[in-house]
Amino acid sequence: MRLTLNRAASSGSDGSNEPGGKIVHCSVSHASIAWYRGISEATQEPFSRSQLALLRQAVVDYTSSCLYNQYNKMTTQRYQRRFMTNYQGLWLERAIEALHKLQSSQADAIAEAAAWSAEAIGSDGMVHLFGSGHSRIPVEEMFPRYASFPGFNPMVELSTSFHTQIVGSNGQRQAMFIERVSGMAETVLANYNFGPNDVYLGFSVSGSNAMPVEMLLGAKTRGLKTIAVTSVAAGGSMARHADLVIDLDVPNGDALVSIEGAESPVGPVSTLLYVAIVNEIKVQTAALLGAEGKLPPVLTGEAVVGAERSKELFEAAYDEHARRASRILHGAQSGVASIHA
Repeated sequence: MRLTLNRAASSGSDGSNEPGGKIVHCSVSHASIAWYRGISEATQEPFSRSQLALLRQAVVDYTSSCLYNQYNKMTTQRYQRRFMTNYQGLWLERAIEALHKLQSSQADAIAEAAAWSAEAIGSDGMVHLFGSGHSRIPVEEMFPRYASFPGFNPMVELSTSFHTQIVGSNGQRQAMFIERVSGMAETVLANYNFGPNDVYLGFSVSGSNAMPVEMLLGAKTRGLKTIAVTSVAAGGSMARHADLVIDLDVPNGDALVSIEGAESPVGPVSTLLYVAIVNEIKVQTAALLGAEGKLPPVLTGEAVVGAERSKELFEAAYDEHARRASRILHGAQSGVASIHA
């Protein structure tokens, strides 16, 4: 048996309690009920008065339950819609605010970092970039992605930033442990003989883990100009040791949105700021190098320059990176000399 219940309400023209509301349908199924008018489908005999009373009560009880469930469901849905409306677009709004703040407060520092980068690359040197954990992302964004050029040397250790294997071998526990181990940075830096005009650019939100801090200190000890991209308010020592600081100025925990019912805020913003910073440095560096006719080949997709020219630019950029990198790798020159001896 099927009952159609039209719940009247002033706000719904179709009988619901919402604008443009809906008719609620409740299905009544009971083994002993075949015909509401008192006729049994099985026996074709009318119900007695007592049976009919029980039948009517069953219909009333079921209908009440159905209406309650429908009302509860619709109320929950309305609450969820209102709840989600409070958060839709909130992270984007706050992230855009963070970008505007970065632009207004760090423009001079970013411009200086670009000037140092252009000076290093233009004098046949390199800008060496390092980040561990998620801070490897800006390193890869700088080079070798499309619309980038050699002169920036990405230094990334997979042991501290292999994120796809969360647990087990090569898991996050090990990666987070390694980046806190003192002495690891010197082991990495021992692979390089940096040039006299080279620059070091390090990334760490907290600026406190041993490896990124010691990488910057090791580069500074070797005579490189050092740039730290970090959040100064976090209190890490990386900012204090760097020659130049670009301040991320992210909130504690790096998250922008506190969610009702959640223990901790969500939605980190440092990655967005990282990417904005490196691309701003990249563009300003390109402009400075281009003005002097010293811009290296730019990795350019075939959709822009055609397949043949794109391949030429990629090969030229890779060759240029190899030429520069081969001069700073420890033992590379002595190895070449011994081969020709």
